Amino acid sequence: RLWEINPSTKASIVLREHEDNVTDLAFSRDGKWLATGSGDRTVRVWNMNDLAHKPIVLEHENNIEALAFSSDSKWLATITRGDIKVRLWTVDNLTQTFNQKPFVLKQATMITSLAFSPDSRWLATASGDRQIHLWDIGHLQDHLTQEPVVLPNEGGVGAWAFSPDGRRLAILIGDSDNEINRSLWLWDLTNKDYEVIKTPRYEGEGNFDFVLEFSPNGKWLASSSGGWIRTPVVRLWDTNNLTNESPMLVGPDCDGYTMIFSPHGNWLAILDACSYVQLWDMNDPTNKPITLPGRENTGLTLAFSPDETWLAGMSGSSISLWDLNNLTLDPLVVRAHEGDIDTLAFSTDGKWLATGGQDNTVRLWDMARITIPPLEQSCSIIGRNFTRSEWVRYFPGEFYKKTCERWPVEMEVYVMIFNDIASPIWLVCGLVDLSLVTSYKWDRSWNDPKAKASKRKIAFAIIRAIIFLSLSGGYFLFVRPNF
Repeated sequence: RLWEINPSTKASIVLREHEDNVTDLAFSRDGKWLATGSGDRTVRVWNMNDLAHKPIVLEHENNIEALAFSSDSKWLATITRGDIKVRLWTVDNLTQTFNQKPFVLKQATMITSLAFSPDSRWLATASGDRQIHLWDIGHLQDHLTQEPVVLPNEGGVGAWAFSPDGRRLAILIGDSDNEINRSLWLWDLTNKDYEVIKTPRYEGEGNFDFVLEFSPNGKWLASSSGGWIRTPVVRLWDTNNLTNESPMLVGPDCDGYTMIFSPHGNWLAILDACSYVQLWDMNDPTNKPITLPGRENTGLTLAFSPDETWLAGMSGSSISLWDLNNLTLDPLVVRAHEGDIDTLAFSTDGKWLATGGQDNTVRLWDMARITIPPLEQSCSIIGRNFTRSEWVRYFPGEFYKKTCERWPVEMEVYVMIFNDIASPIWLVCGLVDLSLVTSYKWDRSWNDPKAKASKRKIAFAIIRAIIFLSLSGGYFLFVRPNF
C-alpha cells in the first residue's frame, strides 16, 4: 500500500462560500475574525471559533479591492474597485455579529488604498487626486458627517505608512508621475498643527516608490518601487536623522519588487524580480544579506509568522515556507490551491496561515501540522515504522533507521542453518518477540561443500551480517541441532 506523505493532506480547512476569486483577506487583531473579499462583490466574515457555521455576508456594489481591521478589532474597513466610498462595519459585542448598515465615508475621487493607524484612532485613504485623507475614527460615532483631514503636499503621493505607535505618518512626495526629484515627508499626528519634517530632495528612478514600511521599533523606513520601475534599489531611512542623512541603499541584484520587516524587527525581507528572497540583518544592515535557498517564482506577497519562525511566499498555486531557524534548508513547498494564489496572511497567534486564490476558495493552514517533516507525518498516517522493503523502495541507498519513536522498529532475523534439520530454529526464535519480526533471511551456505573449503569467507560474511544487523536493529541467529 502507498500512503501519501504530503503536508497538504490533512493540514488545511477549505472555506468555499465565495463565488469568484478571493482578492484580499485579513485577520482581526484579537484573532476572532477572518474577513475575505472577493470578485463576487461580497466580504465574508468567518468566526474563527466556529468555522462550521456560515460566514457573515457583507454585500457591496462592486468587486472588493481592499479591506482592513483596526488594531482594536472594533472596525472593518472595505473599499471596492473604482469607488469613492469607504465602508466601516462594526461588531455588535452582544450578538457577536457585524452590523449590516456600515458608516459610509465619501471623498471626491477614487480611493486606491486604505490603512488604520496602529492606535486605531485614524483611518487613512489614498485617492486618485494623489492626496491622503485622514478620518478620526475615535470620534466617528459622535460626528457622522465629519470631514477628513487632507494633508497638503507639493505634488503627488507615492507610498505612505503609519509609524508603529500611530503618532506619525510617512509619505513619499513627487511633483508628477515622471518626476525624478522627490522627498520623504514625516507628519506629526499628535496635534492639530500636523507638523511635518521633510528630507532633502533626492533623485529617484522614474516613477514613485510604491512600497513604504516602518520597522517595528520605528527607527527605520524602507522604500521600494514595488516592481513598477526597473531598479534594484531599496532605500533605508533613519527616522532620527531624516534632514541630515541620505538614505542607505540596499537591495537585490535583480529589480526590487516587494519587502517586509519581520515582527520583531530583526529582518528585512526583500523579494526581487528573479524570485530570490534576501534577508537583511537590521541589527547591522551594512552587512551582506542572506539569500534564501530555493527559487520558486514567488509572487508579490511575503509574510512573516508572528514569532519570526517562518517566512511565507506564494508561487502560482503553491506556498513556500522558509524555516528561519535553519536558513540553509530549501523551503517547504505545498500545493495549496487549484488555481493561482492572490493573497496570504498569518493569524496574530501564528497558528494559521490563510490563503485566498483564483479557485474561489479560502484555505486555512494549520502551521503545527503543515510544517511537520514528511517522515514524521508518516508516523501518524501509517501508525508504525517503515518496513525494510518499503524503505528500500522509497529511500533507495539510505540506511534503514527508526523514524517513529512511539513504535518499535521492524526486526529482521538472519538465520544461518548448519544442516537441513530446521526444527530447533523455532526454539531459538522464541527468545525474540516474533510479533516484531517481519522477515527472515535463510542461509544454508555452511552446508555447501564449496563453502566448507573456504571457511574464512564464511566467517567474514557472518561478521559483516552481524555488524549490519546490529546497526539496523535486527538479529543474527546461529541455528544448529543439539546445541
